[in-house]
Amino acid sequence: RDCFAIRTRESINVSGVETNTFFLTREPMGSSHSAHVAQTLTWAILEPILAMDVTVCTMIDNVLIASDSADAFATAVQMFVARCRQFGATLNDADSIPSTRADVIAWGRRNVADGITFLGETHRAGTVCNTARNIEKMRAAFERIQRALNDRSYIVTKRNLAAAVSLSLFLAHTLQIPLCKHYELLRLFGRLESSTIAWDDPYPVTPQAVNTFGAIVGPILANIPVRPTATP
Repeated sequence: RDCFAIRTRESINVSGVETNTFFLTREPMGSSHSAHVAQTLTWAILEPILAMDVTVCTMIDNVLIASDSADAFATAVQMFVARCRQFGATLNDADSIPSTRADVIAWGRRNVADGITFLGETHRAGTVCNTARNIEKMRAAFERIQRALNDRSYIVTKRNLAAAVSLSLFLAHTLQIPLCKHYELLRLFGRLESSTIAWDDPYPVTPQAVNTFGAIVGPILANIPVRPTATP
C-alpha cells in the first residue's frame, strides 16, 4: 500500500546511477496494468460493503452505492469513506460527503432527486442522457475538426480524430442511436487505424470526415433523454 515497484526491461540512468527498478507512490496512468490495479483496490475497499443491503456498481475508480434502505445506505457510505482513508485512496469531492448519518441520508435523497450521474450518464425520472460535461467535450472536438477543415494551419492529429470517434460512439450508445447510424464513422476509424501516419502527427481533415461526424454529432448534442433498457 505504500508504493508500487516497477521493473523495466532495460536499465535507465537516473542521476548517474543505472537502475531498472523504480518505487512509485502512485500508479502511472500509462502502465498497462493500471486499470487492473485500480479495480482490484476498489474491490478490496468495497469487500465488506458488498454483503450489505445495498447495490454497488464499480468501474475501476468509479463507485455507485444505492439502496432502498436509508439506514443501509448511510452505513455503506460511511464505511466506504472510512475504508478509503484506511487504504490511502483519494476521494474526489470528499468534502461534499456529510459526516453524520442523517446528513448522509438527506444527501443521498438529494442526489436521486437531482439525477444520478455515473460513468458519463445522468439518470433522472426513468430516463438517461449524457452529462453536460461530455456533451461539451463532443462539441469542442467537433469544432476542432471543423476548424481544421477551414484553416489548414490548425493541426488535428490522428489521435485527436480517433478520440473524437470513440467519444461520439460512447455518447451515441447512451442515447440509443441505432448502430446502423455509426457505419460511416466506423469506416472512418478503420481508415485512421490502417493509415501509416503516426498517431501524434497531423492528419488531413476532409469534407467527408466532417460530414460523417456531423451526421451523428447533431443528435448527440441535442442530448434528448431516452428510456434506458436498464437502470443503475
